Amino acid sequence: ELSERLSPSVSRLNAIVEKVRMMLPLLGIALVLMVLFAFLARALGWLYRKSPLLKGNRLLRGIVENVLKLVVLGAGLYLALEILGATAIVGAVLGAAGVAGLAISFAFRDIIENFLASVLLSLRQPFRIKDTVEVNGSLGKVVRLTSSETVLMTPDGNHVRIPNADVFKGKVVNYTRNPERRFDVEVGVGMEEDLLLAEEVGLRTLRELPGVLEDPSPTCLVAALGDSSVSLRFYGWIDQSVTDFGKVRSQAIRLIKVVFDSEDIEMPNPTFEVNMREVKEKAAYSRVVEDHERQRAHELIEEVRHADISPDTHIDEQIDDEKESEGDEDLLDEESVVVKSAESLPKEKRD
Repeated sequence: ELSERLSPSVSRLNAIVEKVRMMLPLLGIALVLMVLFAFLARALGWLYRKSPLLKGNRLLRGIVENVLKLVVLGAGLYLALEILGATAIVGAVLGAAGVAGLAISFAFRDIIENFLASVLLSLRQPFRIKDTVEVNGSLGKVVRLTSSETVLMTPDGNHVRIPNADVFKGKVVNYTRNPERRFDVEVGVGMEEDLLLAEEVGLRTLRELPGVLEDPSPTCLVAALGDSSVSLRFYGWIDQSVTDFGKVRSQAIRLIKVVFDSEDIEMPNPTFEVNMREVKEKAAYSRVVEDHERQRAHELIEEVRHADISPDTHIDEQIDDEKESEGDEDLLDEESVVVKSAESLPKEKRD
C-alpha cells in the first residue's frame, strides 16, 4: 500500500530533520566564526594598506592584500567545516578547483600571461610614467601600466596599447632613464673643401649652441665618401631634464647650415659628369703638380697618424656610475671582459 511505500522515505526525512535540529547550535557557531574571520580579513587588509610595505608598487600591493584576505577567509572556512565535521568537503572542493583551474589556464592563457608579465614589469620597473620609450618599434611616452597592457602616447597624440607579454619579451628602449642623450647632424661638403676647416667650424657652432653640454664636448667624424660630397657627422650631448632633444637638434641643423653658407663652405647637390669625347690616354701631370700633390698627401697622412683615435669612455663611465648607484647584482662574468691596455685609458683611469 501507499503508506507502506512512503514510510521509509518519511523515516529518513524525519532523521534528517532531527539531525539538522541537533546541528543548529554548531551551524550557528560556524556562521559566527565565519563572520569573525571575515572581519579579521578586512582588518588585516586595512592594516596592510596603512603599512609602508610595497607602497610604490600598486599592482603587487593589491595582489598581496587580496592573497592575505583569501588566506584568512580560507582558514575560517576550514575551521567552520571542522566544527560541522564536514572536512571531507574540503578535499573534494580542492580537487574540483584544481581541475577547473587547469581548464581555465588553457582557456585564458593570454590573459594569464599578460597578468604575470604585468607583475614582473611592476617589480623590474623598466620605465616610469612620462618616460619616452620605444617598444617593438612603437615610440611614445608611457601613460600607464595596467594588469593586461602598457599604454603609450605617440608624438602624434595617439594611444598605443601593447600587451604586457609583448613588452616583457620584446625590445624596450628607454630614452629618458639617462638624462644625457646624444644627437647627430650629418652634413655633406664638397670634394674640394678643407675637411679640417669644416670640422672646426661645425664644432665651434655646436659649442656656441645653447643646450649643448660642454662635457662631453661635441665631436665630428667623417661618415662617408660619396660620389660628389664628403659626409661629416657632428655629435653633441644635451641634458634632457632641461632641454628638448628635437628642438636642440633642429637648431643645430639650422645653425650649421647658416654658418657653412657664411663661411663659403660648399654643400653640393649630387652631380654627374657625362663625357662625350673619345677616350684617350690620360695626360701626365707636370712635375710641379705632382710634387705639390705628393707633399699634401704626406701632410694628410701625418695628420691622420697623429689624430686622436682613443676610445670614447663616456658611456662606460655612465654605466659604472649607474651600477654603483643601483647596486644590482651583475650576472655577467667579469673575467670575460677584454682588458684594454693602460695606454688607451685616460690618465685618471690609468692611475
